[in-house]
Amino acid sequence: MIDHNRQKGAAMNNDKHLDGQPRPTAEQVAWVFSHIRDHAREPGSFRHLIYQRMRFDCRAYSPLYGAGGLEISNMCHAAAALAGEGD
Repeated sequence: MIDHNRQKGAAMNNDKHLDGQPRPTAEQVAWVFSHIRDHAREPGSFRHLIYQRMRFDCRAYSPLYGAGGLEISNMCHAAAALAGEGD
């Protein structure tokens, strides 16, 4: 059973990452999703994802790590391993 109050709270907590900025557009989120999809198809390190794939500089590490980027990168590795495509 889905706890809708919990989901609402999670969404409010996620908004803290905006730090007063407007919500990203669908096109901006699509850009992020496309890089995560590519990372899932050909996994690399979290640093590879943010520095090479997404072309951020070192200032992006902390906010992307804090938003769950390392966990997402690790999930890509786990999914590839389950599919028999990983290291």
